[in-house]
Amino acid sequence: MAFELIATGKSTQKNVIDTLEKQNMKVSRTQLSILLRNPLYKGFVLLKALGDEPEELIKGIHEPIVSEYTFQKVQEVLASGKKNKVAYKTKNLNKYPLRGLIICDRCGNHLTASSPKGNGGHYDYYHCTNGCKKSFSTKTLHKEINEIITRLSPRKEIKELYLKMLKKEYQLSTKNNSIEKGQHTKSIIELKEKLKKTQDIFIDGTIEKDDYKEISNRYKNKIIEHEERLSNLKDLNFNDVVKTITWGFGFVENLGEYYNSVTLDTKRHLISSMFPEKFTFENNEVRTNKIEKTFLLLCNGSNGIERIKKRDVSLNEKTSRVVPGAGLEPARSQ
Repeated sequence: MAFELIATGKSTQKNVIDTLEKQNMKVSRTQLSILLRNPLYKGFVLLKALGDEPEELIKGIHEPIVSEYTFQKVQEVLASGKKNKVAYKTKNLNKYPLRGLIICDRCGNHLTASSPKGNGGHYDYYHCTNGCKKSFSTKTLHKEINEIITRLSPRKEIKELYLKMLKKEYQLSTKNNSIEKGQHTKSIIELKEKLKKTQDIFIDGTIEKDDYKEISNRYKNKIIEHEERLSNLKDLNFNDVVKTITWGFGFVENLGEYYNSVTLDTKRHLISSMFPEKFTFENNEVRTNKIEKTFLLLCNGSNGIERIKKRDVSLNEKTSRVVPGAGLEPARSQ
């Protein structure tokens, strides 16, 4: 909640503290400030310096509480200090939609962006602020990203194989559903028969009233339990499932058109979901250590994936002490 409120650029830390207190969550200004800057919440761990290896931030194996995008927006708000500066940064993101999603291939820092004035007007660049002079035109990168997304497409054989596997899984699920339904139905019939017999022997005076209540309540509770489980076993219409999956493939096949028509936030979410460990731009090529597995499985072998190069990880090899990295090839299980 704290991250989401600050990320809007409309809430001060005092507002957030007041809001949290209304939810019976007490936090001091100092605690909140530390919390909002802690990369642990976006899924990263600070790897302390060891020998000649410097301190470094690496992706952890725990589930993040907030997205990297939300965390980055919060850092921008905290750094700006004033609401008008936040508005300025957000407005400029329309010119630099990938700012904060790219890392420098030379020093590993996040790239920022600006529009220095030159002969003929202003020129938009993504660049590093660490003194390594890394920079490139936003136009060049945006063109390459558009090319990649436009060329992302599931191969025909992958789609056919997926639908075959889905059909097989559906048939197995339907069979198991049918068996489980039969078991619950049989149990309900047997329990109702036992309940009827219990009523008969109670009427005959064979058992006492207290015993009858205990036995009948036990049967009734079991009947209710089986009926509830039976009601939760829903039948899926395979044709409806196929329609949904086919729509999903169609969405991926037209991802370029979608990307160019959505809002800034959606574009950033899409790119950050494709590159969970961010990417670099070297020699007019997009490079990354890892592509999100859904895109990789669906579109492996497509022109879009082939345009993405495996990044030189020499800067980050030290992180292997903690987290085994997966490149474009699927990671092997340990």
